[in-house]
Amino acid sequence: MRRFGGVVLLAVALALAAWWSSQRSEETLALWERHPEGVMGTTCRLEVAMPARDGRRAEALLDSAEAELRRLEATLSTWIDGSELSSLNALGAGGEVVVSKPTADVLAAALRMHRETAGAFDVTAGAVFELWRDADGADQPPSAEAIREAREASSWSDFELEQNRLLKLRGTGRFDVAGVAKGYAVDRALARLQSEGAVGGLVEIGGDLRVFGRAGDAGYWRVGVQSPFEERLFGAVELSDGAVCTSGDYRRFVTIGGRRYSHIVDPRTGLPVEGVPSVTVIAADAVTADAWATALSVDGVHGLTHLAPGVEALLVVGAADAPRLVASDGLMDHRVTVEGEVEVVERAGEAE
Repeated sequence: MRRFGGVVLLAVALALAAWWSSQRSEETLALWERHPEGVMGTTCRLEVAMPARDGRRAEALLDSAEAELRRLEATLSTWIDGSELSSLNALGAGGEVVVSKPTADVLAAALRMHRETAGAFDVTAGAVFELWRDADGADQPPSAEAIREAREASSWSDFELEQNRLLKLRGTGRFDVAGVAKGYAVDRALARLQSEGAVGGLVEIGGDLRVFGRAGDAGYWRVGVQSPFEERLFGAVELSDGAVCTSGDYRRFVTIGGRRYSHIVDPRTGLPVEGVPSVTVIAADAVTADAWATALSVDGVHGLTHLAPGVEALLVVGAADAPRLVASDGLMDHRVTVEGEVEVVERAGEAE
């Protein structure tokens, strides 16, 4: 009889637990938003979805995510004196150091993406990037000789990276990880929100973002796609888990001799890219999406033919008076809406 009673009590307890869980899941969700200033030299947005009654907890989660971003910036920035990356760049030939986990992770990801993009993404071309940045406002662009010397000054062959140990073989070797550090910071901050109990969250740094879970009671997170030619959105992506990163020359550029040049430089030629005003990439994580957005700005439409599995992209190519929309073959399998006709490029080996 006691055994039967135990079963009844257990059934009642399970029913109550299920009811309580359903009550919590049906609670009204609210969004809390924050815009920290000065993160990695660009805009930043944090959002967290929590039950409406948990405002204090939501603010604590935003505090935690922002603290993670600040910590990573202090480690990975190349424009902050004394950061770990700045110290690595100043290291002489033969110097060997044990780097922190964030630095080791970012460099390993950068090397992986360098190989995956066939060299279109290369964080060792820092000297070339600096050459063009320093020429902003000058009368003449850098000379071919200066570009050649800057490009030859640094490459992956100047470093040996094994887990968290880095050996620098040549003193001129240097890193510029801006094209992957933002994505890494986004991923880490989002992981912090997830691990600390947020129902949903969004982290964005300079147009690179990642989301998870529910966007409040709206469900999917809706990410607008900015036109590179005018201040309006021409498309949108809806997702509940994943990253969307953009790259282009419509907001960041240098002006030399009255001519505007993209801030994105082809690491193989040392010249600013042309003809791809905007790239939007969807991937599982922001590191991958961030690096591929840069690589496709370099390679253009051809880059879609060797895009990695699980990565999709939308390119705006051409000029404002005759733009074209070109996408990878799996883009429209996502919740993507855009204005205008979209050309589809198949990956190599997928054509019949």
